[in-house]
Amino acid sequence: PAHRQEILDQMLRQGFVRNVEIDIVTKDGQVRHGSFSADIIHLHDGPYLLTVMNDITDRIAAETALRQSEARNTALLNAIPDLMFIFSDDGTLLNFKSTDDQLLFGPPSEIVGKTINDILPRKVADLTIQAIAQTLETGQIQMFEYKLHFPDGLHTFEARLVVITDNEVLAIVRDISERARLEQMKTDFIHRASHELRTPLTTAMMMVELIREGGPEDELQE
Repeated sequence: PAHRQEILDQMLRQGFVRNVEIDIVTKDGQVRHGSFSADIIHLHDGPYLLTVMNDITDRIAAETALRQSEARNTALLNAIPDLMFIFSDDGTLLNFKSTDDQLLFGPPSEIVGKTINDILPRKVADLTIQAIAQTLETGQIQMFEYKLHFPDGLHTFEARLVVITDNEVLAIVRDISERARLEQMKTDFIHRASHELRTPLTTAMMMVELIREGGPEDELQE
């Protein structure tokens, strides 16, 4: 009793940690995680140490698995070069992911919490709101392209929208300006080539029609 009183008095003077987590080795050699809480209670014959021990092994395992899953998801998201935005069903920007070299519509502190109409031009905002509504209604991925002017020129973007919850969608946005530029070059080349070929082809077709109609041998030979 005297020794117990001395320990309790020391705890009272120094302050006692009421909650700690410790590892416990069971008789069969397993390591279990325990949550140890203690408090000092005063009874008629003196102070007593009241302790409670809980087995939190399963909780620790679940928390560890959750942290590992979050770490994997974070690594996966960081490896994806696309912009990512989370919108509510009313078009409010809830969160986003980007890198330092990606173009945004403003500093994060200025765009999170605002609606699409506050961030994007009217035409692009209308397309986005319509796509959000269709995504939530059908549950299917919606895609569309749009263009925006930035200080370094006109950029073309491709947006994919997918459902997250009943009232939230994830927008994955990719800058496809280079691809759009190459496609436009291909289209322009085809137009120019067809224009350059049109005249000689028309002449050749006229000559074929003349041959089919017949005539003097010297004219047919020519």
